[in-house]
Amino acid sequence: MMDEISEKLTSYPVPITGKLSQLRDLIGKIAQENQCGPVEESLKWGQLSYGVKTGTSIRLDWQSDHEDRLYFYVHCQTKLVATYRELYPEAFTYEGNRALVMPLDYDFKRPELAHCIQLALTYKHRKHLPMLGA
Repeated sequence: MMDEISEKLTSYPVPITGKLSQLRDLIGKIAQENQCGPVEESLKWGQLSYGVKTGTSIRLDWQSDHEDRLYFYVHCQTKLVATYRELYPEAFTYEGNRALVMPLDYDFKRPELAHCIQLALTYKHRKHLPMLGA
């Protein structure tokens, strides 16, 4: 893991680091299952960022002023959040056209989250389809 990624993860409270690590592992698993190629991990806008060539980057964050939630960001000019909102109106809270928001106790094994990750990681192949082919 790159030093800047390690530093970012250790800047969070321990329980948050664990949650973000679980999300990171889930992104890697879904990328592998969908043959998206290697996941590039970096920091973008001070947030953990995960990108593949077949999709748009997913950024993860936690904010101390909203300590009861995790943020899952995608590029604001994609159709992803609008599609997530249409498919899963009750599964998440949404922030504009750029993020879905989960409570800290969100069950990462829920199929809705896996589907949202898959749509982001395969976005370049889906962006022309109605509802992203979902």
